[in-house]
Amino acid sequence: MNEPREFPDRPLDGTTELRIHGVSGTPVTSMLDDPHPQQVWGDATAGFYRRPADGNDGTDHLEAYSWGGLTAGSSVRAAWLLLLPFTLVNVASWAHPARRGDRSHAVGTMSGALRVLALTLTLTLVLATAILTMDVLAWQCGGIEQCAQPHWYTRWLLEREPATRVVWGAVPVLALIGAMWRLSRSTTERYERQPDTDERTCVTDAPTGAVDMSNRAFWLGRGPVTRLRAMHLGAALAFLAGLVAYAARSVDEGASRATGLALTVTAATLVATLAAVLATPLAGRRRDLFEGRPPHHAFCKAVLSAPRVAGLLLAAAAAYAFSVPFDAAQPDNALPGAQGAKNLLVAVQVAALAVLFFANAVAHRERDRTQPDAAHPPLLRGMLATFLAILGVAIAAAFAAGLTFRVADYLGCPDKCANGGVDFDLPVSYLTAARSFAFIVVPAAVLAAGYYFTVAKPRARRAALANVETEYAGYDDPDRSAAIARAQAGAALTDVAAGPFALVVLVGIALGVAASLLHHPIAQRLSEQPGTRLTGFESALDFTTRYATGAGTWLAGAFAIGLLLLGRLAYRNPSMRRTVGIVWDLGTFWPRAVHPFAPPCYCERTIPEFTRRIEQVTDAGGRVVVSAHSQGTVIAFAALLQLSDRRDRLALLTYGSPLHRLYARAFPHFFGLPVLRWGRDMLGDRWVNLYRRSDPIGGPVTCADRDVPADAIRPDRRLRDPAFAVPDYAFDYPLTRGHSHYPHDPAFAASVRTLATELGGDAAPPVVPAQALAKGVRAR
Repeated sequence: MNEPREFPDRPLDGTTELRIHGVSGTPVTSMLDDPHPQQVWGDATAGFYRRPADGNDGTDHLEAYSWGGLTAGSSVRAAWLLLLPFTLVNVASWAHPARRGDRSHAVGTMSGALRVLALTLTLTLVLATAILTMDVLAWQCGGIEQCAQPHWYTRWLLEREPATRVVWGAVPVLALIGAMWRLSRSTTERYERQPDTDERTCVTDAPTGAVDMSNRAFWLGRGPVTRLRAMHLGAALAFLAGLVAYAARSVDEGASRATGLALTVTAATLVATLAAVLATPLAGRRRDLFEGRPPHHAFCKAVLSAPRVAGLLLAAAAAYAFSVPFDAAQPDNALPGAQGAKNLLVAVQVAALAVLFFANAVAHRERDRTQPDAAHPPLLRGMLATFLAILGVAIAAAFAAGLTFRVADYLGCPDKCANGGVDFDLPVSYLTAARSFAFIVVPAAVLAAGYYFTVAKPRARRAALANVETEYAGYDDPDRSAAIARAQAGAALTDVAAGPFALVVLVGIALGVAASLLHHPIAQRLSEQPGTRLTGFESALDFTTRYATGAGTWLAGAFAIGLLLLGRLAYRNPSMRRTVGIVWDLGTFWPRAVHPFAPPCYCERTIPEFTRRIEQVTDAGGRVVVSAHSQGTVIAFAALLQLSDRRDRLALLTYGSPLHRLYARAFPHFFGLPVLRWGRDMLGDRWVNLYRRSDPIGGPVTCADRDVPADAIRPDRRLRDPAFAVPDYAFDYPLTRGHSHYPHDPAFAASVRTLATELGGDAAPPVVPAQALAKGVRAR
């Protein structure tokens, strides 16, 4: 935790333009257009900076909030790419359709199913590591001299009994669980340890999504995350204890077999109990934060004790395994219980996804239909939460299968070895995951390219060319018109890319599962019945499946290793870090509502911090023009929802904003049209939104894309980009600015002046002295 810092005493009266950047982490020097900015609040990770000179464009002060240090610049954060499945299932919990009231049984069922699914992803990671270390390395390779002798890290296992080898193989799994617990706990202390507040509901006459986010406690989720972490940690330790006890019991030929059975049943009962608790609203329901109904103290105490109980159970299982005598021959099969545990996890995942699908469909039918958005309907017809959950499960399975096959291939052979290699027995579900991955990647590249070049690109270009002919009327240069149309058509593809991508992924998963089912022993026995004429089909299917299995294992392994390399490259290369950060910051905007081991939510610090700074300025008698770009517009809008009582002293300028184009479609409950319209009503004419048709991310915050002049109805105003003609004395056409360089447009300065003028007037007397308020803010 950073030490408290002393900052220069800067005036807070007058009008302050407060800028906030997007996900790319724009440097403060660029935001303030000054090489020597002064920090006036915050710490080295995230803070507020001012230009030494006065403000411009009609304001008295120019200030910038830099929060990029919360999401970039650390090798540990680069490794967060490995937690992508956890991130996807966590984002899915916020992508539910808009509720019509305070309660929705369908949305509550979705949340319960996602919490159970999140637990299965944690156990999938634990089991995948266990299969690598306990099964492949310790149980199978460690008992075969041909496999263990060449490697120093397996040679010493030849002298150990099988049950003892299992315990040593469980040590890396325990280290992984500890690392996930440590990462989650440390990030909770850093990101989610904001001062508690007694404030509850800030507004009551707003849509339910705005009511939720307008409460200060919405972004104070340390309690729910702590409970979720305890349950996941307890389930992971109990799951590992069950694997150790069951494997040791399988080679126990003495009277102590009953002990192994008792330990296995106890571990399975604890995991099932925690899964059942996670399915209930008591587990991690965040609405309790601002409804004044926290869980009972006894429940919290019982949940927080789960890791200790599971830890004692794991110690007992290890002690039992060390005490098991062994005189039989070395087993030549897989680790007992591994295949069954994998099948059980897959069954629970399928059941949770089925519940999620039907609950999502019901919630979509019951959604708030008062203000439909025909121009930008919800993504994937309101089923985005289900798709993100399926994608998270698929990536986790591919990741686990890829690493397992590559390690097994390095040590011996994963399936049907020749030339005297070691033949490992791996879970059949890993073959399914590998085939599915091949059926996703290979056809996806073909289908995506075909759809892009034959359907999406020509359609977008025709629409863009019609817009160019209208927008640039009076210019006569077909080549230049075509170039501008290409730039705008590329930006427009953002609106149509989600559907084809989802279709390709779902079809690929279905093809991989179907190929695995057709090669199931039951299906093979049925095909051998008299009268069956599928010889040619079976031959083609067998060839396709062999190809898909081989290619899938390599592709899945390359995917797993590629994530590691991408994370490292993103840490070392600023350009790559910016590209990865744009996608990553979108996923970590939301708090950890269902998975405690997902990367932390930066908004649990940025929004309270941004809100307090505005309160400090307005309480000192000042006025604030919030100037936000890209993802910063989402942070600023969520913060201003908590400041509705100060609306007369606030104005908002957004540019390159994904509020309506992306967030309203993906998260309709929190950023749908009713919420955006309520925000516009709250601010009145003190909200201006600038956008371009060449911008692939930003867009209007109303339904339609229309050219609004400066003196027309706000907030949207479309900027012309790029310029059509070659400037005087120039040699080439102007660059297409797209999503960047909005402050360089003259309309930006004019908008700031207009908003500052509307906030003008005699400053109201300060409510609280600025110095007293600053002393009450906890330093980090």
